[in-house]
Amino acid sequence: MIDTLANVKTALLISGTADDTLLNRLLAGADAYITQHTERDFEGGTFTELHPGGRGVLILRNYPVSSVTGVK
Repeated sequence: MIDTLANVKTALLISGTADDTLLNRLLAGADAYITQHTERDFEGGTFTELHPGGRGVLILRNYPVSSVTGVK
């Protein structure tokens, strides 16, 4: 998730747990929308991206990058 339930509750000045289910559903929806709109995965992990060859610059969709296993 892009943010935590605790951070959202703090920002909204919510201290109880009555709205946690709704807030979690809203967070999940916001995450899905942002991931789809930006075409990036903010969770991290291992990714395989396909890009056309013959270019001097390669712009990756998922960043920052900690290591590259291979370029073919």
